[in-house]
Amino acid sequence: MIEKRCPGCLNPFDTFTWKKINGYYKCPCCGGIHDMDALDLDNKDKRYDLINRKEKIYRLLKNLFFKESESELRDLRDEYPDDPEVYYLSALSENCICYMKNDNKLKWKYDYIPTLNNIDFKNIFETNFVNIALDKAKDDPEVLEYYTEVFKYIENTRKKIQNAYINKDYNYDIFISTKITKINEKGEIVYDDKNNAVKTTDYELASKIYDIIRKDDVLKNKKVFLSEKEKKIFVGEEYEHIIFSALHSAKVFILVGNSRFNIEWPWVRNEWMRYLYLKESSNETEIINRKFIFVTEDMKINEIPREFNNLQHVFLNENYESGINNLLSFIKKTFVPTIVKIEPIEYRMEQPKQKNVERSEERRVGKECRSRWS
Repeated sequence: MIEKRCPGCLNPFDTFTWKKINGYYKCPCCGGIHDMDALDLDNKDKRYDLINRKEKIYRLLKNLFFKESESELRDLRDEYPDDPEVYYLSALSENCICYMKNDNKLKWKYDYIPTLNNIDFKNIFETNFVNIALDKAKDDPEVLEYYTEVFKYIENTRKKIQNAYINKDYNYDIFISTKITKINEKGEIVYDDKNNAVKTTDYELASKIYDIIRKDDVLKNKKVFLSEKEKKIFVGEEYEHIIFSALHSAKVFILVGNSRFNIEWPWVRNEWMRYLYLKESSNETEIINRKFIFVTEDMKINEIPREFNNLQHVFLNENYESGINNLLSFIKKTFVPTIVKIEPIEYRMEQPKQKNVERSEERRVGKECRSRWS
């Protein structure tokens, strides 16, 4: 029999670490409340259908497919109008919110943390589904407490984002995303002899690019974001609003990766997917013209994610110096408008052709003479 997993984060299910609440189970990893008894593959009843479809929506939200998730949720609300989790998911989808694994740096007691992807400054408690989800969960105190904490956290983060956006506290011109620390096969951070986290080759390359941009004569005044270089603004505070502001304000997003594993690392993937979402959802009236550039030293064209197919690539494994020059050229085109020299056009009026009166008269006279002698 296939192993049961959390529909939200795919954490393996067991009755020892999962807390049972009124017939439901609470995932110790993401805090989601699920009817795990319904996850019996031999049980093809309506409950299993609901769990299976909720799992699909969690996956859609994880990959920022908000329009697709809303389409699925519309049907679920019609079929299961009394299910609180359906409206909870609807609230997340409506406000473009997905979950990311909490790395313990944030003041959030759950292992998974909600991240925001839109720039709507509307109070989340004034949106369509939040209060409905809370109202339908009122019979289950544990679920109600969890939903309330999530929505309050989102609202507090939204206020910080709004203040940062208005005051331009964390606005950047260029955002560099990369996997910073090296991970072993067990998913653990690798440390050196001095107990310092070992940096990836991805970060070493990203750091070089950061320094090159800062020293370039044209780009040296541009504000560049690379999280490891901006540690001072992360100390002792939640940084979701900083990441959000930096992503939304950046005209250029540079993803540096030397392996598919590092590119797909949850927080790295979250950053580049959020920027692609911003880029694709931009309308014609938006001032920022966003550019996405993928840079690698070791990967080949057939190894990169399909999401990058129509985006700008810089491969440094063939010619490093030429690749760096191309990268700088791509960046400069975003900030420095191309000046097209227009040569003045000289207009010349054609003189009308004058008839040769004398020759015409000679022809007339000649015709008359020939007619007389004929």
